[in-house]
Amino acid sequence: MSNLPSPSPSPVAGTISGFGTRDSRQLAKISVYTQELSTQNEFAPRVTATCKSGTMNIKVKFNGPYTGAVHARDHRNAACMAMGDGSDAVGFSINLLAKQGASDYCGVLVSNVSGANVS
Repeated sequence: MSNLPSPSPSPVAGTISGFGTRDSRQLAKISVYTQELSTQNEFAPRVTATCKSGTMNIKVKFNGPYTGAVHARDHRNAACMAMGDGSDAVGFSINLLAKQGASDYCGVLVSNVSGANVS
């Protein structure tokens, strides 16, 4: 169990997906929740993800200061998340090679598909 602070379950600000690719197609879905209501009208974070050597590096950029949690879907533990510190970006890395049951497993399935775009 993690001793990280829990974001308020309400309001859920949105869910976003980030993709990372290298020689194979790899996908990680991350969810973004805020601890406080945003003072801005539109919640439109931008996600970038890059993969290298079995790691997906994820960066989420917001319209303004962010103090919520960014985490892999259904895996809210230290290895699979980051907390916003009031800046406009949050970054973290996910181990794509972690096996189910390992402490750094984030529920990410890796498919070694190559070739055409995957939709």
